[in-house]
Amino acid sequence: MHLFDKRKLRNVEFILLIIVIVISLFGLLAIIMATADPATGEETTLDETLSRLNLAIVIKQAGWLVLGLFLMTMVSLMNYHVYQKIWYAVLGVPVALILIVSIFGSTKGGTTGWFSFGVYTIQPTEMGKLAMILLLAQTLTLKEELYNFKDLLPTFGVVAAFFLVLLYQMDIGTTLVYVFVFLCMLFIGGAKLKHILPLIASGVFIAIIVWFMMGTKQQSRIIDFFSGNSASQLTYSEIAIGSGQLVGKGILGAGAISQLSYIPAVQTDFIFAAIGESFGFLGCAFLIALYIALIVRMWFLMRKIKDKLGALIIAGVMCMFMFHIFENIGMTIGVMPITGIPLPFVSYGGSSFISNMIGIGLVESICLNRPLPLFGEG
Repeated sequence: MHLFDKRKLRNVEFILLIIVIVISLFGLLAIIMATADPATGEETTLDETLSRLNLAIVIKQAGWLVLGLFLMTMVSLMNYHVYQKIWYAVLGVPVALILIVSIFGSTKGGTTGWFSFGVYTIQPTEMGKLAMILLLAQTLTLKEELYNFKDLLPTFGVVAAFFLVLLYQMDIGTTLVYVFVFLCMLFIGGAKLKHILPLIASGVFIAIIVWFMMGTKQQSRIIDFFSGNSASQLTYSEIAIGSGQLVGKGILGAGAISQLSYIPAVQTDFIFAAIGESFGFLGCAFLIALYIALIVRMWFLMRKIKDKLGALIIAGVMCMFMFHIFENIGMTIGVMPITGIPLPFVSYGGSSFISNMIGIGLVESICLNRPLPLFGEG
């Protein structure tokens, strides 16, 4: 049995790949600006301007891009049905890593979820998202139709371990991603609203318990959001985005608020603030248009794929991106509570970027392993 048939290269999904690469390169430009030292306005030569750049960070992100493209290619060349045969590894490895990091991992912002290796960190929950998507797709595929709530219990049990460990880590942002993807895949997989409502009710009950488990900092973010009291980082984020006006201050322009340490995690969680300041409304609109194209393209592919397993995997990856995009951009402009959610393919960081590229690799694998060309079918 061959894992890949060269004749299926005609099914390569180039449009999706081009969109992802353009977003990633745009993200590199944003990171260059966000991590540059503040300009004094007295720089007169190119060397003086370039000396402000923190090239080590940019080069590291470029390295993640190259590695991500390589892993995406490797995943895309493997038939996605293989994961049905190694489900124990797909589930076991991420769960084991998440359990281990909960005990021995590093803590950031009240969340214990990182393995630290010198200057490098790894967040296992990022790969856990893809594992959950694959397992949900498989379990939902086994059911031709969901008739009652009992049909959902095995599926719920698959992801319960992820939820419990994430809540133990107090990683609220990532937990919300898991919940959103879980509910969306259930709905797309055929679950009725009356079947999902008990899960939502259980989620509300758990949310109440989690509220009392949260730290004061995490609670204050939610209180500030619903009370309309802007946190300092949100205030400066809104100022930075607004100051970019139509065309922005430029990549290395002087007077950038995002370079003055007023906005924490500006190259990661608040990268959109740097984009708004540097590239203005037009730059923000360009990026959002690319994201819309990404989601629309994946929706088209999901509807075109007749294999339920493949369609559900695409749906899961698409929903994961949707939540990340909406939550990250929303929190920088004050319409969503502040969480540690990175912007796909743009925020600095290896774990998120690599997992996103592997997610694209899964979509490419589904397209490649179609029995017929994806386009031009009758």
